[in-house]
Amino acid sequence: MQKQIIIRTDKHNALYDIILQLEKTLAESCIQSGVVNGYAQVATAAIMIQENWKDSEQNDVVKLLKKRTPSRVWEHDTRVVMAIRI
Repeated sequence: MQKQIIIRTDKHNALYDIILQLEKTLAESCIQSGVVNGYAQVATAAIMIQENWKDSEQNDVVKLLKKRTPSRVWEHDTRVVMAIRI
């Protein structure tokens, strides 16, 4: 099975919880067991597995990424639509 989940972003730098979309997709598939393989289709997007979803942890990650990668280093430094294949 292959399914694409599209996440429209509203911020330039942010983390988005996609667990509800994944759970819904898996429930609709009726698959009882297997492996989910995720892929972020754009160069400046990534999938991060995080055990907790507190605002402070999200803010820490975004601050670190901003510090390590200043804006305008990429030619394609624009807002993106992230597509995840599972």
